[in-house]
Amino acid sequence: MPALCRSALEHHHLLPLLDGVYTTAELGLEKGDPALYTTLAQRLDLAPADCVLFDDSPVYCRAAQQAGWRVFAVPDPVFDDRADELRALCGPEGYPFSFFGPLP
Repeated sequence: MPALCRSALEHHHLLPLLDGVYTTAELGLEKGDPALYTTLAQRLDLAPADCVLFDDSPVYCRAAQQAGWRVFAVPDPVFDDRADELRALCGPEGYPFSFFGPLP
Protein backbone atom coordinates (compact mmCIF):
# COMPACT_ATOMS: atom_id res chain seq x y z
CA MET A 1 0.00 0.00 0.00
CA PRO A 2 2.72 2.60 0.78
CA ALA A 3 4.24 2.05 -2.68
CA LEU A 4 0.84 2.47 -4.36
CA CYS A 5 0.20 5.64 -2.39
CA ARG A 6 3.51 7.15 -3.44
CA SER A 7 2.99 6.07 -7.07
CA ALA A 8 -0.40 7.80 -7.17
CA LEU A 9 1.06 10.98 -5.65
CA GLU A 10 3.92 10.94 -8.17
CA HIS A 11 1.59 10.26 -11.10
CA HIS A 12 -0.50 13.31 -10.22
CA HIS A 13 2.59 15.45 -9.53
CA LEU A 14 1.59 15.95 -5.90
CA LEU A 15 4.62 14.48 -4.13
CA PRO A 16 6.75 17.64 -4.47
CA LEU A 17 4.01 19.59 -2.68
CA LEU A 18 4.28 17.45 0.45
CA ASP A 19 6.82 17.58 3.26
CA GLY A 20 6.35 13.87 3.88
CA VAL A 21 4.11 10.89 3.38
CA TYR A 22 3.22 8.70 6.32
CA THR A 23 1.14 5.54 6.03
CA THR A 24 -0.51 3.47 8.72
CA ALA A 25 1.38 0.44 7.42
CA GLU A 26 4.73 2.14 7.94
CA LEU A 27 3.80 3.58 11.34
CA GLY A 28 2.21 0.38 12.62
CA LEU A 29 -0.86 2.25 13.85
CA GLU A 30 -4.48 2.20 12.71
CA LYS A 31 -6.54 5.25 11.70
CA GLY A 32 -8.96 4.55 14.54
CA ASP A 33 -6.19 4.87 17.14
CA PRO A 34 -5.63 8.37 18.58
CA ALA A 35 -1.94 7.44 18.95
CA LEU A 36 -1.61 7.67 15.15
CA TYR A 37 -2.55 11.36 15.18
CA THR A 38 -0.38 12.09 18.21
CA THR A 39 2.57 10.39 16.49
CA LEU A 40 2.03 12.30 13.25
CA ALA A 41 1.86 15.65 15.03
CA GLN A 42 5.10 14.83 16.86
CA ARG A 43 6.86 13.76 13.64
CA LEU A 44 5.78 16.96 11.95
CA ASP A 45 6.82 18.99 15.01
CA LEU A 46 3.34 20.49 15.24
CA ALA A 47 0.95 21.00 18.09
CA PRO A 48 -2.09 18.73 17.66
CA ALA A 49 -4.30 21.85 17.62
CA ASP A 50 -2.47 22.93 14.44
CA CYS A 51 -3.33 19.67 12.65
CA VAL A 52 -6.47 19.00 10.61
CA LEU A 53 -8.11 15.78 9.47
CA PHE A 54 -10.57 15.63 6.58
CA ASP A 55 -12.32 12.25 6.55
CA ASP A 56 -15.68 10.61 6.05
CA SER A 57 -15.49 8.10 8.90
CA PRO A 58 -16.86 8.95 12.33
CA VAL A 59 -14.39 6.51 13.90
CA TYR A 60 -11.36 8.23 12.36
CA CYS A 61 -12.72 11.72 13.04
CA ARG A 62 -13.26 10.80 16.69
CA ALA A 63 -9.74 9.37 17.04
CA ALA A 64 -8.13 12.49 15.58
CA GLN A 65 -10.29 14.72 17.75
CA GLN A 66 -9.29 12.73 20.86
CA ALA A 67 -5.67 13.45 19.90
CA GLY A 68 -6.44 17.19 19.80
CA TRP A 69 -6.77 17.65 16.04
CA ARG A 70 -9.43 19.75 14.28
CA VAL A 71 -11.71 17.48 12.30
CA PHE A 72 -13.90 18.06 9.27
CA ALA A 73 -16.17 15.33 7.98
CA VAL A 74 -16.73 15.00 4.26
CA PRO A 75 -20.13 13.52 3.41
CA ASP A 76 -20.10 9.98 2.03
CA PRO A 77 -23.19 7.88 1.31
CA VAL A 78 -21.55 5.02 3.22
CA PHE A 79 -21.99 7.00 6.43
CA ASP A 80 -25.36 8.66 5.69
CA ASP A 81 -26.90 6.77 8.60
CA ARG A 82 -24.30 8.33 10.93
CA ALA A 83 -24.74 11.95 9.82
CA ASP A 84 -26.05 13.00 13.26
CA GLU A 85 -22.97 11.47 14.88
CA LEU A 86 -20.66 13.33 12.49
CA ARG A 87 -22.58 16.58 13.03
CA ALA A 88 -22.28 16.22 16.82
CA LEU A 89 -18.60 15.35 16.57
CA CYS A 90 -17.53 18.04 14.09
CA GLY A 91 -20.07 20.76 14.77
CA PRO A 92 -21.96 22.76 12.16
CA GLU A 93 -18.76 24.24 10.70
CA GLY A 94 -17.15 20.80 10.37
CA TYR A 95 -19.98 18.74 8.89
CA PRO A 96 -20.92 18.55 6.15
CA PHE A 97 -17.60 19.84 4.86
CA SER A 98 -16.97 20.68 1.22
CA PHE A 99 -13.60 21.37 -0.33
CA PHE A 100 -15.22 24.16 -2.33
CA GLY A 101 -14.80 27.33 -0.33
CA PRO A 102 -12.69 28.64 2.53
CA LEU A 103 -11.74 26.62 5.59
CA PRO A 104 -13.76 27.81 8.61
